[in-house]
Amino acid sequence: MHMQLRHLRYLVYAIEQGSIGKAAARLGISQPALTKSLRMLEKELDVPLLERTSTGVSATPYGRTLYAHAKAVDAEIDHAQAEIGQLRGKHLGSVHIGALPSIAGGLLARAVATVGEKNPDFSARIVEKMNFELLPGLRRAEFDFVVGLVEDATELGVRSRVILRDELCVIAGAGHPLTRLDKVRESDLVRYPWLFPMVGASHRHVLEHYFAAAGVQPPTAKIETTSVQMIKSVVQYGNYIGVLPMHVMETEIGDGRLIRLPVRSGALKRTIAIHHRESHPLSTAARALMRAIEMVCARVPPPTVD
Repeated sequence: MHMQLRHLRYLVYAIEQGSIGKAAARLGISQPALTKSLRMLEKELDVPLLERTSTGVSATPYGRTLYAHAKAVDAEIDHAQAEIGQLRGKHLGSVHIGALPSIAGGLLARAVATVGEKNPDFSARIVEKMNFELLPGLRRAEFDFVVGLVEDATELGVRSRVILRDELCVIAGAGHPLTRLDKVRESDLVRYPWLFPMVGASHRHVLEHYFAAAGVQPPTAKIETTSVQMIKSVVQYGNYIGVLPMHVMETEIGDGRLIRLPVRSGALKRTIAIHHRESHPLSTAARALMRAIEMVCARVPPPTVD
């Protein structure tokens, strides 16, 4: 088998663009040339990789399998080029990161800014993902490392280092009726509309566990979102209740736009870790950013005592 890296990259573009024409334009080659290369790849493997329709192309089961491996190969080549550049003293390099939305916009942003200020050649690509998407992306070599929740099960081939133990705070706007109470019970909380994280998001499981531990039926989500900014804005301007970690809303809590309700529960605590592949050596840029993240997290106050 003489599979060419160029053909693998062509397949990735075709699948991601969903169109031979769009992929060819992005690659800077003609559509017939791209079609010929993809046909050669299918002939070499003796399986159909793409399903062609009147609206474009989509991956067959064979195509999806090869796509995952092609993405990993492409990422490894990028890493190799970056590391060679570092050995030549060219620059610090780039890093690809996946992170929870509740981490990316606050703690991770501070760490990235710190590394960037000290290293003008540093670059990063940061993707916000729900927790169940992070480790699969790491296994596919889409990321150098990810910042997500610590799961109960050990992930084979993945090394994890705990960097933060925080908790979710139940929040409401300054004028919400519950802000006038000295004690808020779970039965009080379910009387009001809630913003819930979307199914699969990290906060969703924590919230459901919290209400289940209290023996209360979880409230129906009136609004579902994975956006931290959306949660803060809707809670601030409406009669909704939401949850966020304190470190992403310090400004809003400090100036009174958001109020932390007097709710405390061990079920609302989380453990955050950096996860990376054992078999993949971390670049200089990745190691520098990981150290910066750990330093930022070390300054976060610990969760309150139940």
